[in-house]
Amino acid sequence: MKPLISFLIVNYKTEDLTLDLISSIQKYLKKYNYEILVYDNSPNLSNKLSHLSDVNTKVFFNGTNIGFVKANNFLLHHARGDLIFLINNDVILIDNSFENMIEFLLGSDDIGIIGPMLLNVDRTYQVSFYKFPTIVSLIKEMILLQKRDPYVYNTDINQIQFCEVIKGACLGFRRNSLPQDYLFDENFEMYSEEVDLCFRFYKSGLKNVYYPDCKVIHYGGASSNFDEDTLKYSTYHYFRSKLLFFRKHYRCIEYFFAKVIIILSLIERMFIFLTIAKIKKFKIFWYTFSQLLIKTK
Repeated sequence: MKPLISFLIVNYKTEDLTLDLISSIQKYLKKYNYEILVYDNSPNLSNKLSHLSDVNTKVFFNGTNIGFVKANNFLLHHARGDLIFLINNDVILIDNSFENMIEFLLGSDDIGIIGPMLLNVDRTYQVSFYKFPTIVSLIKEMILLQKRDPYVYNTDINQIQFCEVIKGACLGFRRNSLPQDYLFDENFEMYSEEVDLCFRFYKSGLKNVYYPDCKVIHYGGASSNFDEDTLKYSTYHYFRSKLLFFRKHYRCIEYFFAKVIIILSLIERMFIFLTIAKIKKFKIFWYTFSQLLIKTK
């Protein structure tokens, strides 16, 4: 039987989390037919994942880390469901409220992307939806180092509402509503890929919806902070992705100002960490600074 829902999951050296997520889907999603597609970016396929494949679950592995974005695009190509849910492997379902979110998506033709309320492990709220970046918000984040997240809405988090960006930890949409014939823009190797995706739905005239009547736990950062090299990679791509978004979706003058702001921010951070003798952190931001100068000329 053709599944209604395809869950796309990317694993990287965190197979226990992936297994916990799959178990939670199997436990709490009873009303709809679904398939679970897992792409393992780890260098070696663990025995735990190798035994997963069955009628509803399939694991893809080739021994190469192709990255989060390409892995999701690969999974979309193999997905058969009418509804697509991208879900990080450090997320778990905690009750059957996911079925309510699916019903809400099925019941409205003008929804682009829908996402649940994300919770921390202690069940406190985790930012689940936010605004598109602007020059003003970029200055607040990058130069002023503002503690309050400049992308967060000042609204009631317990109310269903339209928004601009659904956090990429868990989001879903109708496959036939995808604005282009690809899921993620592969220029975004890491970070901001969901911002770009939400912007494309937004421009197509569909409404992105935050749906707090569904709650899931998101551990966060489980596969991006292993060692200094990984931190260099992730930090570089965080700043790079901001630039890519401005270059793709905004005017040339806004892209120019965004680049200036980000370069100044990196200089500021290097100065701070050098002053307080945090050499490892200084090296991480120096790497990002030098790479951006080389690759964004």
